[in-house]
Amino acid sequence: MEGIEIAQICAGAKHSAAISTEGRVYTWGDKIHAQPEPVLALDDVGVTQVACGFKYTAAVDANGDLHTWGSVGWFGQSALGHAAKSSMRDPSRLATLEEAGVRVTHVAAGSSHCAAVAAPR
Repeated sequence: MEGIEIAQICAGAKHSAAISTEGRVYTWGDKIHAQPEPVLALDDVGVTQVACGFKYTAAVDANGDLHTWGSVGWFGQSALGHAAKSSMRDPSRLATLEEAGVRVTHVAAGSSHCAAVAAPR
């Protein structure tokens, strides 16, 4: 990542993620890619914060939307927050939070859970 200024970095059990000062998200690890690769699906949303769980990632964007992607946890449980109980390779916005009228201000990721601080939109 030579020449890229990093605004935030986080590490999960199996992978890591970083946000550049331009808001681009990079991930690496867990046999997917050894070198940081950009998460192109998030380039247009202005990510402000990222958190890594066991084998998943969560990102908050400038609009207060939460995006999650990665693998489901043990026993098929998912910390991704989506109805589907399968792994997701690409980030997906959690529409239920927007529908509830809240914007996410911070996210934290654990081994098999994810928590967000939210405020009214």
